[in-house]
Amino acid sequence: MSRTVRVINSEGNDITVMVALLFQTKYLGNLGFRVRGVGTDMRFYTVYRMSLALYGDGYKLNLR
Repeated sequence: MSRTVRVINSEGNDITVMVALLFQTKYLGNLGFRVRGVGTDMRFYTVYRMSLALYGDGYKLNLR
C-alpha cells in the first residue's frame, strides 16, 4: 500500500518538490510524492521524517 503526499507550508505555499528532494524520492508532478506503508498516519510520518532530515531529531517540528 502507498499514498501520494503533497506538502503545503503554513503560508499556503506548495513545498512538495523541496520535500521530495529532501527525502530523495521521485516527484510525481501535481500528485506529489509516494509514501509507502499500511496503517501509518502519513501526516505524522512526513513531518517526523522532515524534522529528522533537517534537525536530526524527529520531534523538533510540530504537526499542525
